[in-house]
Amino acid sequence: RRGDSESLMPDASALRPALAFALTRLSPVWEVPAGAHPRTVTLHQLLGREALRGAIELHIHSMMTDLEWLLDTCPAIEEVPRVCLVHGSEDVKLTPRSRHPRYLLFDPPRETFGSYHSKMVIVRK
Repeated sequence: RRGDSESLMPDASALRPALAFALTRLSPVWEVPAGAHPRTVTLHQLLGREALRGAIELHIHSMMTDLEWLLDTCPAIEEVPRVCLVHGSEDVKLTPRSRHPRYLLFDPPRETFGSYHSKMVIVRK
C-alpha cells in the first residue's frame, strides 16, 4: 500500500526528457556498404527541418567546422533561435550571416597536438 506522501510524488521517469542517440552515416566516398552501418542517420536527417522542429537551442561540438558550409548544407539550423558552436579553429570564417547574435562561437583551450576530435550535436526542445 502506498503512503499518502508517496502518492503525491510524480513518477521519476516523467521528469526526465526523452533522449535520442544516433550515429551519422559514413560518406559514400568511403565506399562502405549500407549494411555495414545500420541504424545510422544522414546529416540531413540529423539537422533537417523535421529533426529541428521545435528546437530552442542547438549545440554543435566539432573541432573542425566550416560554419558557412554547414548552414548551406542544413538550412534548418538558421531557424533555431540559439546555436552554440564549440570549435577548435582559430580561423573560423565569419560572414554577416554567421555573425548573427543567435550564433555563439566558443574556441576552448586545447593541446597543440593530440587533441580529441569528437563530434557531438545536442538539440534542445
